[in-house]
Amino acid sequence: MTKDWRVALRSRSPWTTSSAKRKPRSAPESARLARLQRTVRSRSDLKEIWTYIAQDNERAAERVLAQIERRIERLTRYPSLGVANDIRPGLRHLVSYPYRIVYRYDEARDVVTILAIVHGRRNQASAL
Repeated sequence: MTKDWRVALRSRSPWTTSSAKRKPRSAPESARLARLQRTVRSRSDLKEIWTYIAQDNERAAERVLAQIERRIERLTRYPSLGVANDIRPGLRHLVSYPYRIVYRYDEARDVVTILAIVHGRRNQASAL
């Protein structure tokens, strides 16, 4: 029953168009992706996160890692997306709740380096 009203609503909506009328979106000409580097620590952090969550639920561990990976991939397109770090100049962090992705962006080389992935409740100064 819920599917029927959603389909009916979608077909009457002025904001939707049929897929035949839509033009495929392409990336803007100026869009370029920064290179992505990962430190050994960031890779081991991901393994530890997966291992800890997988003790109770492997599917949940996969979902958390996929969420973190999507956030990291987003940094290649928008490297200044994260918040500047007050504790260590030059570092930034991006939240993928409940974790923080700590990274550095080198504008000259156009490289995003993932330094660590830490739990948000951890003391940030001691984690770095």
